[in-house]
Amino acid sequence: MLGGAALAAGMPASFTPVFAHAVGPGSGVELELLLVAGVVLVYGLLVRSRGEVTRAGWIVPIVAGLVLGVASFALPQLTGGSSSTNATIQIASPGEGASLPAGPIQVSVTVKGQDVAGSANEAGSHIHIYIDGKLDQMPYKTSTEVTLKPGEHEITAELVDPNHAAYSPPVRDTVTVTVE
Repeated sequence: MLGGAALAAGMPASFTPVFAHAVGPGSGVELELLLVAGVVLVYGLLVRSRGEVTRAGWIVPIVAGLVLGVASFALPQLTGGSSSTNATIQIASPGEGASLPAGPIQVSVTVKGQDVAGSANEAGSHIHIYIDGKLDQMPYKTSTEVTLKPGEHEITAELVDPNHAAYSPPVRDTVTVTVE
């Protein structure tokens, strides 16, 4: 009957928090939510396939599993910064208030107190470049080219952790430039 299936599907959920913390560095609440979401979805599908309950009896766990799955991905974005760091970042060029010709513009930064990953395959911090408050690039180096339309623009460089999360407090520098 349904009681045995519920017990079998619910059993792994009781061990989920212990398993999640044993997975490795970076695991946390979001991993636990993802594992619980998987168990709840499997339970809902199992109940549906047996056909022993009403429609609400299997829709509710499936919807709950989907909501928990989405929450596991949204949680890191909503919880703010990650760990702290003593690193600093400074935009070396272009300088504050620079007047620049139209065309590609080289943005170079200096990072002190921490290494920058050289590629997506290397563990470590990297840089996000924002133009006028919008993410433009995520280079794995300390210089990159941006293209700006004529006018005044704000360029921000931010050092972020390997998971693209801002440090707490944020490590960033901003300059305002004018493109002719």
